[in-house]
Amino acid sequence: LTLTGTVASVEWTNPHIHFSVDVQGEDGSVTQWRFEGYPPNMLTRQGWQRDTTLKPGDSVTVEGWHARIEPNLGAARRVTLADGRTLAAGPPAGTGGR
Repeated sequence: LTLTGTVASVEWTNPHIHFSVDVQGEDGSVTQWRFEGYPPNMLTRQGWQRDTTLKPGDSVTVEGWHARIEPNLGAARRVTLADGRTLAAGPPAGTGGR
């Protein structure tokens, strides 16, 4: 799953961060996607900064996995920021359980 949009909200909470991205469809309609990422402590160790790395209004591209049941929910793996920086937001492919 790869989506590009505008950050609507960020919840920097334990045990995992959650953030929402407004994604505009080809027909002009906007769908809000909600993503879950690593815990705040892990993100901080990878270079994320609370309230500055990801904030409402930022343009981002999110790569991750689509939830099994919820249509607009996903687990983030990588976030590419508007300046081109790419940061890990979740585990790499092939490391999850079944």
